[in-house]
This record gives sequence, structure tokens and C-alpha cells, in this order.
Amino acid sequence: MTTPPPSAAANRARRPTWRDPRLALGVLLVAVCGLLGAKLLGDADNTIEVWALRHEVGPGEPLGGAALTTARVRFTSAEQADRYLATSQSLPSGLSSTRALMAGELLPRAALSDTGGASLVELPLTVPATGVPETVKVGSRVDVWATRKGTTRAERLLADVPVVALSSTGSGLSPSVERQVIVGLEQDQATGIGEIVGALSDATILLTRQAAQ
Repeated sequence: MTTPPPSAAANRARRPTWRDPRLALGVLLVAVCGLLGAKLLGDADNTIEVWALRHEVGPGEPLGGAALTTARVRFTSAEQADRYLATSQSLPSGLSSTRALMAGELLPRAALSDTGGASLVELPLTVPATGVPETVKVGSRVDVWATRKGTTRAERLLADVPVVALSSTGSGLSPSVERQVIVGLEQDQATGIGEIVGALSDATILLTRQAAQ
């Protein structure tokens, strides 16, 4: 009777040890994922909820709840965050905008005016096309200068007033000689509107704008 050959010893899987590079790599991946998750949560906690525009708002228009929504933003510094109005601060009554604000724009403190709900008085101006800087648009703040007939000296009649509306320059084939510009006056400025209109009646008007640095 033939004796069967001995069976080969079974290879048992060895338990991974700390020296196993696969185990070390797995531990490293878990640690990296944990750090990334902690950083994302930390960044989320650093966001600040501020007011933003729900729709476009023109100069002098009131800024009530219907015009505003909220947005969470992570600012790089406290100084940058202070430029905008946080939702933790209550909105003053009669708040209005001093310039045009676009839909989705964060609500800047510099563009706010607490006028008690008073609206701007619109003053139409007929200005030579060459007297309107190309950078002037709705929402720009301008100075209004007038040079009366028979004189060569210009007088500044209005300072830092917002442009409420602005006509186009016309087509390239038939450019406009004059442009219609409507500026907004605060209530204290509007008290002298009669003198302003009289001074503008026989004068050539020029607009100037302080360009951003």
C-alpha cells in the first residue's frame, strides 16, 4: 500500500503590523481626511452673515426688508468685514441708498444714508457731450460746474451729487451733441434749487468726477 505524500502546509494570512507600509498609509490617509474636515468646519464657523441686495436699487431709494436678503461671507480681516452691515445689527428706520446698488451686492456702509425716508429731488441737466466724463454712469457722484455767458470763470454749483439717470451718447454715425443728466439733490440742497436753476439757465455745464485711486 502506497503512503500518500504529506499535504503542503497552509499559508495563513499574517496580521498586519505597524511596520506594514499599507497600514501606515491607511492611517496617514485617515489623519489627513480628519484634518481637512476640521479645517472646513473651522472655515465655516468664520463666516459672517451680512445684508445683501435682493434687487437693483437706485440712489435715494429706501432700503427696506423687501429690497434686502442675507449672505454668509468669510472676510479676510475685521476691517474688511466692517465695511458691510451685518445682520446682527438692526437696520435703522428710513435707511436709503446714496448710489446705485446692484442685485446680489453686499450692503456697504459707505452707501447708506439715514434720511428718515426722505427721497432725493431730481434735477435735470442738459450737458454738452464733451462735458460728461466717459466714466460717469448711473450711481456716480459728480460735481456740477457752470460757466455763464460772457465769462471765462466756472462756478461749482453742486458738489458730490448722485447721477440718477443718464442719456446715451448716440451711435457712432450720429453721436449726440448734448446729454441729458439727472442728478439727485438732498432736501437741504433742494431748498436753493431756484437759484441753481437760474444760474444754469444761461450757462455751459460741465461735470467732474473724482476717479478712484
